[in-house]
Parts: sequence; C-alpha cells; structure tokens
Amino acid sequence: MFGLKSLLLFSLFINVLVSGYQGEQRNSLEDLMRRVLDRLEAQRHERARQSASWDSYIDNLIAQSKDASGTTHVDKACIIGLDGGAQWTTDNHPNALKLTQTERTHIASAFKSKNFTPFMTDGITAEGTKYNFLREEDGKKVYAKIRGQGALSLQVSKTAIVIAHCPEGLQQGNANKAVGVIAEYLESLGM
Repeated sequence: MFGLKSLLLFSLFINVLVSGYQGEQRNSLEDLMRRVLDRLEAQRHERARQSASWDSYIDNLIAQSKDASGTTHVDKACIIGLDGGAQWTTDNHPNALKLTQTERTHIASAFKSKNFTPFMTDGITAEGTKYNFLREEDGKKVYAKIRGQGALSLQVSKTAIVIAHCPEGLQQGNANKAVGVIAEYLESLGM
C-alpha cells in the first residue's frame, strides 16, 4: 500500500509536526509516529510473505509434472491474475517464469474475454520468446510451442491463470496435467 517514498514523506510530515510541540505532547506524537511506521512496516512484511507463499505453487506444479521415472516436465511456472495479469507468484523463485507486464496483460486479456484470436495471429510471448499458438480447449486451456524452445501450457481458474513452460524434448502432456491440477485446485477454493 505504501512505498518507500510514501513512508519517507510521512516521516518528514510527522517530524515537522512534532517539532512544533513541546514536552509530553512531543513524546506522545513521536510514540504515535513510531507505532504508525511499525504498522506500515508490518503490513509491508505481510504483503511480501503472502506473495512468497504463492511461490510454493511453483514447486507443487513442477512436482505434479513428474512422470513414472521421476523426470519433471516443467522447468518454469507462474500464476497471474485474470483481471489485468497481476503477478501472484514472484520473480524471486528460482523456477519462476518471468513475464513482463505487457506479456501478462496480453495473456490475461485473451482469457478474460475468451477471445484467443490475438494468440492465433500474434502468438504468445513469454520471457521475450514468441510461442506459436497450437490450440484452445473449452475457453479455459491454451497450448503453444516453438521448435527449439519448448512449449507453454496455460489454464484459467475463476480468478487466476496458471502458466508452465515445458523444455524442448520433454512431454508437454505432463505439463498440461500439472497446470490442470493447480488450476482446478484454485478453482475449488473459489479462486
């Protein structure tokens, strides 16, 4: 909610305000300022913790892509919001699929409108690589691929889009299954 600039401006404002008071009033305002800043810092930590907790879904998705021999068929994944493509998972995870805001917005817009024509004509860009649209199923699932780079599997829930990258030479079917498990789980939670 508040960035560093906001905190600094708030702190400056309180310092100016406090400088005009004497004795007990000043101590009381300084104490109030400390409590407000502590609360803002706690909120910032809570937002960071909540974002980090979504990152565990990346690990779960990768684990879901394992075949009988133990080979995982997903190397990177992310979850974005259906409304506008906001990041749910962070880029800090070592297996994060790091989409730009433009890439996330393009994907979210197509799923939100259930109009996949832009994917058919422009492809799907992820991490700067343009993947060729393969097909769409039920307005909920989209698959894309490019020779030498691998494939993308995308599936929408009520409020999110789960996206995974399958490296070249591995089985996209396993990635599709893993994405489906996570998307359906989110859907079961009303998300």
